[in-house]
Amino acid sequence: MGRAGRRGDLGFSKFMISLEDDLLADYDSKRWIKLREKLLRRAPRTGKPVNKLRLHTYVYEAQKRLEGANYDLRKELLSYDEVIDLQRKMVYQERNELLQRQKLGISSEKILREIAEQTFKVTGDEQTMEEAYKRQEEFLAGTSFPMSMEEIKREDPDVVIEKLINWHKGQREKIPAETMSAIEKEVYLNLMDQMWVMHLDEMVQLREGIHLRAYAQQDPLVMYQKEGGELFKNFNPSIIFISHMLCWNWNQMGW
Repeated sequence: MGRAGRRGDLGFSKFMISLEDDLLADYDSKRWIKLREKLLRRAPRTGKPVNKLRLHTYVYEAQKRLEGANYDLRKELLSYDEVIDLQRKMVYQERNELLQRQKLGISSEKILREIAEQTFKVTGDEQTMEEAYKRQEEFLAGTSFPMSMEEIKREDPDVVIEKLINWHKGQREKIPAETMSAIEKEVYLNLMDQMWVMHLDEMVQLREGIHLRAYAQQDPLVMYQKEGGELFKNFNPSIIFISHMLCWNWNQMGW
């Protein structure tokens, strides 16, 4: 100490700790108060350090327990981070593969058919059908699809789906294939990035309140994994992608 590195002297380190340090008080407050009072009686405040084996033992035990608590906390945080990390790897793997391809690699017609069948092929009571018509109207909102909602309600769903696909195909054919591929790829990538940011925000909100599940005798980590997985299932850029492409103003493109 003070001469480390001089003339071959290795030196040494000495650490000082106050008897009023929070580390000691938080470890075992009642025990520490008694020990501190005893130390102060035997070694009054003369400015000199107190060097007692019992004090060293107490400091060592307090530090060891604190390090253990911090380790458990870091371990728990890592467990939560692993959930998002797994989702991140899946999303970025898909994104990197898409960047390496010249074309989107997915058929917009196939996606449109799947979504259209889910949207238009609906059966049920009057309330169910009203909700279905509302979803159909929202799905076609902003598009120039020639059929009105009244015509869609009267027409067979299979016919509506085929007309929608043929209309979309005709719109795409107005643009050269290479240009269309570039547009679809850029739109899909932008949507994926935006939806991933939104998903991260949802995961942060879920994480902030998940500890309250402990009051309901539920493991917060397990519930975070379960509900985080449910949120990730909704991460489907394909649906939003088709909505964007349907609403594309083809006439303004000049084709």
